[in-house]
Amino acid sequence: MKIKILSSVLVVALASMACASVTKVSSTETAATLPANTQSSAPENTTQESPSTAYELGERLDYEEAGFSFQPIKTYDVIPLEMNNGIQAVILHDEVKNFSIYFYGTKVDNRFKSASDVLIFWMPALTQNDPEGVINPVSDYPVTIDGVSGIAVNVTGQLLSKPLTGQVISLWVSDNQYLFVLGFSDVENHSNLWEQEGQKAFDILINTVEFAK
Repeated sequence: MKIKILSSVLVVALASMACASVTKVSSTETAATLPANTQSSAPENTTQESPSTAYELGERLDYEEAGFSFQPIKTYDVIPLEMNNGIQAVILHDEVKNFSIYFYGTKVDNRFKSASDVLIFWMPALTQNDPEGVINPVSDYPVTIDGVSGIAVNVTGQLLSKPLTGQVISLWVSDNQYLFVLGFSDVENHSNLWEQEGQKAFDILINTVEFAK
């Protein structure tokens, strides 16, 4: 099963969560929890460098309504997705390597007060429409993107009976603005892809993110 099928499930699930009528979120309102072994700094980079792997960045894409921009890798498909409630979604696929990256951002949502709030709310959406799906946090650590502090969580799990591995990043920019990003690879068909290339590509993209000042 190709990763595009997994992608469609995530789109539906995340859209459903975004459009739901909810009040302010607390950690008791969801079964999603952060891993207990929060680290004070990023873990040692175990990505295997490949001399044949190079990532050339394309022109900066500006999503003004959501207050963020980034530079995609030139070889990636970039698919903007319009969502309700002022949320801008952007999906990137590396069709050859079979992994995906999702951006979800807004600057008109005042339900959250921290990156943890954003993470706790959005994590259940990843498997909302998949009764057997599960996303397991493995380890987490603080990150800073364009001067904004956030949380990175390494994850493993399953969608549509297919194992995956990847990372989510949650950034709370201000009282009304946040960015939630998911990157993942299909472990069944590409067992080492995330460790060898996916994490590196994900980090490169994340570090091009800029927020509207």
